Amino acid sequence: MTSDRASGGARTRVADALSAVGSRSIVGFSLLVLVVSVVPVPGSSGGEAAFFTLSVGVDPFVASHLLAYAIIAGLCRRTLRERDFEVREVAVIAVVLAAGYGATIELLQVPIPWRSGGLFDAAINAVGAVVGVLVGTIAGALARTSTR
Repeated sequence: MTSDRASGGARTRVADALSAVGSRSIVGFSLLVLVVSVVPVPGSSGGEAAFFTLSVGVDPFVASHLLAYAIIAGLCRRTLRERDFEVREVAVIAVVLAAGYGATIELLQVPIPWRSGGLFDAAINAVGAVVGVLVGTIAGALARTSTR
């Protein structure tokens, strides 16, 4: 019984440590996204965006929004899964946190003369958050089935 309790305590400490690492990752990457979101965009003037298309036809600004918020949501998902939340709870919380953060940044950009916040960007951020959670959930399920 004592070894079970000690083992459970060790697992809790490991989960707490992983959660702390996960939280630092979320905060660090989110701060990076914030900084990148408020600095002037090279090649643009005023509120205009410097749009150009990649050879595959994807606007790099759309791609960067999708990727950034997929990463934030994925980090949130991973950290929450370490804390014994249910899969559905994790998905909803991670998407709400990442999409809410994206919407907040879009609002912060509105008064900045060289940036433009908008509903389209906020929607792309939310789509990125959903994609990040889906990819993380699928990858986690595949990893669990491959270890069985």
